[in-house]
Amino acid sequence: MYKKPKVGDNVFQQKKTEVVTFTVTKVAKKYFYAKTLCSWDIKVDLEDWCEINCFGNRFPVYESVEAINNLNENNEIIKLIKKTFVDFYGTKEFQIEKMREIKRIIESNVVVI
Repeated sequence: MYKKPKVGDNVFQQKKTEVVTFTVTKVAKKYFYAKTLCSWDIKVDLEDWCEINCFGNRFPVYESVEAINNLNENNEIIKLIKKTFVDFYGTKEFQIEKMREIKRIIESNVVVI
């Protein structure tokens, strides 16, 4: 469940390799609106915090840069697990602390039975 932002809050979105900061300008019942310093407006669904655009793409928006960094780290650890265990299909259900523990075990070459 996502919290409802307030006008003036900053939200963040990853665009390729950079993180773009948006400021919430309006909060409605189903959506909130945010813009960058260069007046680039986005409409975000309050239910899943995904940007709604005219092309039908849904890009996620995050409430902190830390959330983006954790997601990127999680994806890197999943790549490491897939490289180590061929039959691993991946999951994003684990908390980042558990994923870091898995990475530490793999990198230490310790066999856990």
